[in-house]
Amino acid sequence: MSEKDKCYEETKGVISTLFVLKESTKKGIYDTENSDDNHIWFHGSAAMLQNSIPQLQNLLRAINEGVITSQGGKQMGSKVYSSIEEIVSKLYVLKDSCRSMYYSEKSDQELIWFQGASAILKEGVEKLQEALQAISASIVVDAAEELKATDIDDKHEGKKEK
Repeated sequence: MSEKDKCYEETKGVISTLFVLKESTKKGIYDTENSDDNHIWFHGSAAMLQNSIPQLQNLLRAINEGVITSQGGKQMGSKVYSSIEEIVSKLYVLKDSCRSMYYSEKSDQELIWFQGASAILKEGVEKLQEALQAISASIVVDAAEELKATDIDDKHEGKKEK
């Protein structure tokens, strides 16, 4: 599996994780009285975010190093890079706040926290889906160029044999 394909698959996994977390915040929004369940949620969410952030950092590194390019082999747009970088920053804050909420005894602030977390996660899913589309287009272009090069090589080999 190429590094570009690996980044694509990891990004899909992160999107799935963020989507699940976003959907699960709804339970916290409507059920803030059950702080034991919420504390378990905070602990699990922090762990899931801890696993997701390095995958996004790997994606940023691949874009920065030119492993992932836009169509035509150009450097991936700074808009895509900045968007991913912004999401990584927000996920760091969210992860740390999950940990602090886990140790907090203040359940009256959980409703506001869950609403904010839901908004951050929704934005993360949307921006990462945009980035995934850009990566996917890049993979398709690479495959088309590879196929074209193979066809040219095959035609060239056919002329040599005659």
